[in-house]
Amino acid sequence: MTILDRLRRWAEPDDPALATDRTGAALSLQLRDAAVALLLEAAYGDAALAEEERKALLGGIEEQFGVSIVEAAAFMDSALGARPPLQSLRELTERVRTGYDHEQKIELLTLLWEVVRADERISEWERVFADHVAAAVGLSPAEWKEAKGLAESPAR
Repeated sequence: MTILDRLRRWAEPDDPALATDRTGAALSLQLRDAAVALLLEAAYGDAALAEEERKALLGGIEEQFGVSIVEAAAFMDSALGARPPLQSLRELTERVRTGYDHEQKIELLTLLWEVVRADERISEWERVFADHVAAAVGLSPAEWKEAKGLAESPAR
């Protein structure tokens, strides 16, 4: 898929990128919680959930999972039970690696970078965490940079 195809996919508001699994089937609770738990880990990476990060997280879940803001908050509550140490980071990334297709993984990493960047401070831990998640779900270093670049794009 070309970058233009990815932009078209992103621009289609009726097609939330993370609302289904890699086969197009309804999203399982385990995959949804794993994806949202990774986003929560990124948001809490600098020890506190800043208001800007919370807003970016809720808005991203709402848009990318195709749910209301109330449902997005419920997704966050549900995913709290999946966060480390209750489940290992390896378990979470493995669920995402096997549950989402390549484009969905890029979309999730883009959202993760949007959450990290929301408070306008990127700690070394947050950068390392984002890179680790990208590698663990099967993205190449070039794709990590692409996801980060998409998150920095003013069009998002």
